[in-house]
Amino acid sequence: MRCCLLIGFMLLAIGSLFAQEDSIRQSTVHLKFGAGIGYQTLRDAAMSPLLYNGIQIGGYAGAEWRRATGIFQVDGLFWLGETDSEQSRARTDNYTFAVNGSYLWQLHPAHESQWHCYLGGALTSWGSFRDHASLPNSDYFYDLFFSLGPSGAIEYDFSLLGRDWKLSGQLTVPVLTYGLRPNYSGLNESPPDDKSFATELEAAQIGSFNILTNVKSRLELVYPLKNGNRFGLLYYWDFYNANIEPHPVRQAMQSVQLNLHFQL
Repeated sequence: MRCCLLIGFMLLAIGSLFAQEDSIRQSTVHLKFGAGIGYQTLRDAAMSPLLYNGIQIGGYAGAEWRRATGIFQVDGLFWLGETDSEQSRARTDNYTFAVNGSYLWQLHPAHESQWHCYLGGALTSWGSFRDHASLPNSDYFYDLFFSLGPSGAIEYDFSLLGRDWKLSGQLTVPVLTYGLRPNYSGLNESPPDDKSFATELEAAQIGSFNILTNVKSRLELVYPLKNGNRFGLLYYWDFYNANIEPHPVRQAMQSVQLNLHFQL
């Protein structure tokens, strides 16, 4: 965990230095807020061997600092809703979030090209909490992951209806991960106390693809307004397969968000 945080702080520091290296170059800062819906699919062996899925209500908050040399951005996505199993009709109440921060360096000068390529790194997180009150042994399950890995993006600028649009896509593959999941199919204490949480922290693992295979992607269409603000239509897809013993979990979230970008 300390290693992930240290590398993450170094990434942010390097990004800040690049952002300050040329005060003459044009820069933009946008705060982003929005809402949408998501579709969640999960199979948690600690909870049930069945497949659960359902529609979620989504919220979004983020920020983007853009310079000629690169982009620093933070995305926070949050979902709330139910999932159920078609086999048993059992239901869970789900609370899920993903907070991802990345710095992307532009690989070549922009000039007049419509295509822009970026490469950098990202510090990502995923949290999923599930309340399954119908189970006799336990009703509360979760997974938490904090990861660091490479990230790349490509942007395409084009004109439509007399306005300049931007289409961007980003792909992130976490490599170094700190993961935390219950190591039992039920609570040691009900309700859980400080001792039971301390036991779970001791079972946390640090690793790479041996404990988490994860792909995060985002595709966004941006429509600029005359006052510098923008409308954004964001599609976000997050898939992971975690092998933290003794109970593996697999989960996917697809989400569509309509956002408004406020220029500072």
